[in-house]
Amino acid sequence: MNTRAHQYQEAHTDRHSAVQQTTVTARIEGGKLCLVVTDDGRGGAGVDGSSGLTGIRGRVAAHDGFLHLTSPLCRLTTAGVVLPGGS
Repeated sequence: MNTRAHQYQEAHTDRHSAVQQTTVTARIEGGKLCLVVTDDGRGGAGVDGSSGLTGIRGRVAAHDGFLHLTSPLCRLTTAGVVLPGGS
């Protein structure tokens, strides 16, 4: 699941947000995987309705994790995924 969430986030970023640069960081904290994807696209991403990020949120939740998204218009978008160890 860890690699899949990362691949899906990158594909969504490339497809929808006119990105020039993407930064991906991963670390283990307290037995949990923390994955953060930041891009310099147009912002305005959301997890409402049938967006690809809604799918990511559902997949992450199925593994007892969560997705945090910050994406103001015309600003950096940051999507963070936290998963318990062993997902």
